[in-house]
This record gives sequence, structure tokens and C-alpha cells, in this order.
Amino acid sequence: MPGYGQGTLTTGSKYNGWCPITEIAKDTRSDFKAAQKVGYLPATASFSVRSDKFAGGQALRVGIKGVPRADRMTPEGEDRYGDYEEREEAKELKRRDEEIATAWNRSDIDSQSDYINSNYYTSVQYED
Repeated sequence: MPGYGQGTLTTGSKYNGWCPITEIAKDTRSDFKAAQKVGYLPATASFSVRSDKFAGGQALRVGIKGVPRADRMTPEGEDRYGDYEEREEAKELKRRDEEIATAWNRSDIDSQSDYINSNYYTSVQYED
């Protein structure tokens, strides 16, 4: 969907207007539990959902625990930066987590004019 200028407007499936990040974090935790219950996310993983408020915005930070590095990274060897390649299963898990984490978000971004209007910023990372 077109947004400001040449930007793109993205609206999450559960977005229903601006909401404090603490409420979004609470709802997102419930969404992660429900996704595990139906098998969309692995039952062995655990998720930490933290909210952060700062001047100019708010953020939702999701940490994924319980997925060993050996299950996330390929054993074939290092790339030119010394990192191992992420397995397809790990990429898919992260994509699903990002989908859940951004379900309550509305984001309108035009990088050419440096315009950002987002309900909240999202970060999803594996934690060892």
C-alpha cells in the first residue's frame, strides 16, 4: 500500500490504533504462547518480550531462547566474515517471530525523504 511520498505503508494484522508499548508487549506475549500451543512455534523455545520507551518512539524487543546454536547454524564452515550461515529452519522461525511481533504495528516509511512514522520499532534476535 502506498504511504507518504514514495514510501510504503504497512499495517499489521492486529493493528487497531495507537497503543502504549506495554500493552502491545502484553498482547504479544499472549500471541507467542498461543502460537506455541497450536504448534506454529516450537514448544521447546522460550521468548522474552520487552518494551522500551524513549524520546521519539517506543520499541518491542523479542529474544528467542532454547534454540541451540548448533540447531541454528550450518556446520559447513564459516563465511568470509567468520560467521556461520543460518539454517533455513532458523530463518523461518525468526520470520514467524517477526510476523507475530509486528502484528500490532503500523509503519509508514519513505527512506528517500527520511520520513519514518511507526507505531513502534521491532527487534527479534536469538539469545544464547
